[in-house]
Amino acid sequence: MRVANRLALVSVLAASGILSFVGCSSGTKEDTGSSSDRGVTAEALSTTDVINTNYMPVRRPNEVRKARPRPTASASDLTYRGGPLIQNGKIHTVFWGSSIADQDRLGQFIQSVGQSAYMDWLGEYSTNGMTIGRANFGSKVVDTSPNAKQTGTVTNTQIAQELERLISTGAAPAPDNDSLYMMYFPPGLSIDLDGQATSCVQFCAYHYTYTRSNGQNVMYAVQPDLSTGGCANGCGANATVFDNLTEVSSHEWIEATTDPAVGINVLSWYNDNQGEIGDICNGTSATINGFVVQKQWSNKNGACIATDPGGGGSSSGGSSSGGSSSGGSSSGGSSSGGSSSGGGGCTGDSEIEPNDSPYVADYLATSLCGALDPAGDKDESFFQLNGTQNYDIVLAPEGDATLKVYKQSSRTGNWSRVSNTTPTEVKHRANGGGTYLVIVSSPSKSTQAYTVSRN
Repeated sequence: MRVANRLALVSVLAASGILSFVGCSSGTKEDTGSSSDRGVTAEALSTTDVINTNYMPVRRPNEVRKARPRPTASASDLTYRGGPLIQNGKIHTVFWGSSIADQDRLGQFIQSVGQSAYMDWLGEYSTNGMTIGRANFGSKVVDTSPNAKQTGTVTNTQIAQELERLISTGAAPAPDNDSLYMMYFPPGLSIDLDGQATSCVQFCAYHYTYTRSNGQNVMYAVQPDLSTGGCANGCGANATVFDNLTEVSSHEWIEATTDPAVGINVLSWYNDNQGEIGDICNGTSATINGFVVQKQWSNKNGACIATDPGGGGSSSGGSSSGGSSSGGSSSGGSSSGGSSSGGGGCTGDSEIEPNDSPYVADYLATSLCGALDPAGDKDESFFQLNGTQNYDIVLAPEGDATLKVYKQSSRTGNWSRVSNTTPTEVKHRANGGGTYLVIVSSPSKSTQAYTVSRN
């Protein structure tokens, strides 16, 4: 997100009667209320200071597939300005209405990429007693209130007010210093950056910050629909809209990680000429665990990278708290961080707990070692195929564990069961491309190790 002059949200919302968040047991929190019917009156956000803030620019159509000039290390290096960092991210998705596509896949994208080497090398930007580690998907919030049903244009100020209402009423998890709310918007809705820029005209996305009345910063990213207009042609050059969406989302996610308080004019890692970590590498992409991401600038390597070619960087994400207990299936607990949990002799990837819902499923590249523990546990993983690519799924349990495989409908998002060949094997040759979910569980609810493989 390169800097552009615009108004900053400096303080917000001393919303009267702000409620503390109360947890729930569901991974999806649907909000249907409004400010008035919840008894919360959100004050207008104050815009008392004019600062430099950022957005990811729309590229002109003839620039989409052209290579960017190669950044030079000395000119592109980021310098630390004293601000905060997101250390072990809790990434919450907030959907502006129920019609937005790929809601579950976006949760899978966040969990899979957040627990990968894409995050590990960012440890080179750890500083001032703060260590950047891995991130977890926290929770999914679907806002179906009247506030999220308006048409035409919504402003950045209105977005922040609605996010604060969701937080204050308990419809979204309460924030802490590691929380990031990734907000997704439907087709046909224009986003006005408070008079400074317009979605799909000047920008593809942006991230921002406001401060609550209790002093807590709230970090959020705004992601317009990319399927039409200028965003369709100027926000990624990938094969699908979803791939463009994950690329643009990763741009904002990593910028918010390394420069989270830019919206209140507190900079962390920044370059005065080129902006934030993602701006320097805008338009360069890579694939992590089957998901398209944008490369980011590495001072250490003097290049745009997705993973450290030298294997360096700090992988301190093993203790990521994953999302507050509010919001349901927030990814609490410790992450295995890549160590094998499937017993001796395992040569595949390791499961990362929690992985017991589609939102936090592991990515199944070729082989995944796991353990059903505690008793009654179920583990989920997913993979994606293109076209008519074939696959076999084979489970090797140390007990009576069995597997079930489902395919997600690209139209409705629902999951349909794929027939088993045996309780531990699924052979399929004709189901075509798409997203598949693999669930391993034990009929006797016993604890046991297993390996699941995809050919």
